[in-house]
Amino acid sequence: MKITNLVVVPITCHVGERRGIVKVTTDEGLSGYGEIGEAATGDLGKIMGERWKRIVVGSDPMNIERILREIWIGSRFSQPMGGVVGCTLSGLDFALVDLKGKILGIPSYQVVGGCYRTEV
Repeated sequence: MKITNLVVVPITCHVGERRGIVKVTTDEGLSGYGEIGEAATGDLGKIMGERWKRIVVGSDPMNIERILREIWIGSRFSQPMGGVVGCTLSGLDFALVDLKGKILGIPSYQVVGGCYRTEV
């Protein structure tokens, strides 16, 4: 299985806050989604996603740490890792974890360490 597409879509929430959605799609039709925080306003998050496509597309979606590390190392904005870059990378991380959970047939929280509480 390989990643075939990465899309970042800026959105405006009902209260006027800026956010974004990251969508990662595979050649087997599975997709994972992640949210970008308010630091990725306007088209900046979308631009970062376009730059990262060359690293992400063609990668094995099970290798989340490798994908994120290659982006971080290849980013000229990696120091410090904050603002638009950090928020967009976080959204990609969430999308990859969501996708990995779907591939394995388990909830995303199981991918990142398991259940902590059974009730609120």
